[in-house]
Amino acid sequence: RGSRCAAARAGRMSFVDFPSIESPPPPLAFFCYARHDDDNESGRVSQLRARIEGEVRAVSGRDFRIWQDTADLRIGSEFDLEIGSVLDSADALVVLVTPSLLTSPYCRREIERFRSRRQREDAPPPIFPILYIDAFGAHNEHDDLAGYLRDIHYADWTELRPENPDSTAYLRSIKKLADDINIVLGVAGASGIGSRIPAAQTGSAASSTQSSPGAAPAGSAASEPLTIDGILQAAAARRSEIVSVLSVGIENGTYGIKNDTLFGPSAFKADLRSRPAGWSDTSGISGEQISIGFTTAMSGNLAAYGLIAHGFKNYLDWVNVNDPIVVDGRPRDIRLVVRDDGYAAVRTIALVDQLIQSGDIFSILTLGSPNTLAVYDRINQACIPHPFVMSGHPAWGDPVNHPWTTGLQMSYSTEAILWGEWIKRNMGGKLPVRVAAAVMDNDFGLAYEQAFERWAAQNPAIVGEFIPVRHDPAAATLVAEMEIIRRLSPDVYISMTAGNPCLLAVQAAYASGLTDDIRSRGGALFTSSVGKSVAAYMAPAGIAGDGWQIVGGGAKDCTDPANSADPFIEFVNSNLQGEGLDPDVSLYGVGYVYAYPYVEALRVASGLPGGLTRTNFILAVRALEIDHPMLMDGIRFRLDGNADPFPIEGSDICQYNARARVWRTLGDTIDVSSETPNCWWDAEHGGCR
Repeated sequence: RGSRCAAARAGRMSFVDFPSIESPPPPLAFFCYARHDDDNESGRVSQLRARIEGEVRAVSGRDFRIWQDTADLRIGSEFDLEIGSVLDSADALVVLVTPSLLTSPYCRREIERFRSRRQREDAPPPIFPILYIDAFGAHNEHDDLAGYLRDIHYADWTELRPENPDSTAYLRSIKKLADDINIVLGVAGASGIGSRIPAAQTGSAASSTQSSPGAAPAGSAASEPLTIDGILQAAAARRSEIVSVLSVGIENGTYGIKNDTLFGPSAFKADLRSRPAGWSDTSGISGEQISIGFTTAMSGNLAAYGLIAHGFKNYLDWVNVNDPIVVDGRPRDIRLVVRDDGYAAVRTIALVDQLIQSGDIFSILTLGSPNTLAVYDRINQACIPHPFVMSGHPAWGDPVNHPWTTGLQMSYSTEAILWGEWIKRNMGGKLPVRVAAAVMDNDFGLAYEQAFERWAAQNPAIVGEFIPVRHDPAAATLVAEMEIIRRLSPDVYISMTAGNPCLLAVQAAYASGLTDDIRSRGGALFTSSVGKSVAAYMAPAGIAGDGWQIVGGGAKDCTDPANSADPFIEFVNSNLQGEGLDPDVSLYGVGYVYAYPYVEALRVASGLPGGLTRTNFILAVRALEIDHPMLMDGIRFRLDGNADPFPIEGSDICQYNARARVWRTLGDTIDVSSETPNCWWDAEHGGCR
């Protein structure tokens, strides 16, 4: 989806380039470190980062943030672009120097990018190296980067590393480093710092976008506050209803396997003739375990995605201990077999082939659009359940050609429909409206363009004219495209783009006068859901981003204080803390968004005639209609055979407040269940067919 095309500082409009509606945001530092070092010390490096951040706040009396990938990256983001954007806006670089850092190409690029940017700005690079493990020995004497970091005034922590973190020497060294950062950046007086970016918001941008704490899920008595026991009891009752309906279908021959074909609800069927030799309906169920294969990024620039796997496993651990899946009268542990593909599709292919050939995997879970597009044909040919892909690509809504695969998160096609629904519900006096869009000229932008064009054609009384203007994914500016769009005088503008162009579109709309023109007509400006990051896109745009709208995605953020009294969020955070996982890391909570329906489908399948099998599991997935406690009120989780392959088709609509640097909910959530058309993805020509 685009390329790394973050503009140089001189070509960007930072917050202070526009009339400010408040004082500049607080300074931000970028934490550069090797993930291996943090993993090797069970998160102690992350704890050190947090303590330095807190001490700078303490000695300055002002807000300060040290941005770290594992705490601040968010699912749905273009992670490499977001990291680049934060580096291009950060005021300082805190570097944990170790041999692993010097051998990491990602860390080296981060340091060089920050250093080069500051040199272009004719400003000394405020880099704070912490020599954590000696990396300046003779073996690195010819390493230019090692020499550069050695020549900077660095803090030597090689003797402090084994110290108790609460020892006097450790605490004094943290204070000394905090004092140095405070002096160099002028945190206390907030002076002398150039373009700034506020702290990256954890998860969904720390907004007030969530449902009221303790609210009942859709279909429940909203007046009765729920407890976690009440939620789990209601879930069991709902599963019983699904089991009853599917069981009747299996027993009367409507559903189940006939003539090498699996039949299910709403004309669903899966041809079993392609299954490989040795295929078994109970593969992966052995001894005391049910094994699920999972390919995801645990290393590389997108390694933060791997935190979702930890959250997913955290819920499985709770299930295994407290309410296990029963197969043949015996409780079985659900085992997550995680394989690191580094977000490289070629590695995903090899790993999926290994999982298929192993013969001991019950189902497969994948993450990422390019990765899944590379393997979902072979997974379907192998007749292996492949539900709840971690990506919003509409291709997972293809039950006819890919019956074993489903998505979970709101698809880009659904997002386009929600734009239209918002216009329909909120711009009555101006209908029909003219809509213009800047569209990234690749498969990502095409998915949006096709879906909205289809909706507009079906609703001519709402959208009188839709005009897409395509742009090069590698464009360094969208000035020309925005000038074209401004001359079209649209009532609504939509940014159908990803990565740094999300920021460029906001800036160019403001600079061209399009923002003011649309507002003078009472119109609206939307950015795509992947452009929600405050740190990477909205804060650097400053006042230009004020009032922009976005489809939020509909899932609750476990790190949002507004959800602190929600009984299921309390349950999630308690489980995370119980296994030493930080509940302030939003991606752990995202793991629960995926794991909860996965387990519900396993429970339904285990209750069907014949018990837990692959075919019963995919029947359960295709008939799963539940109250998902991680979704906002009013949003359904529903699949229905070939009739409805998209489980989440609803969302909150949020508006950006530049003063507070948060997204805030506009009105009620919108649910468009069953309205997203199925998508057979044309790999050769692009787009849904």
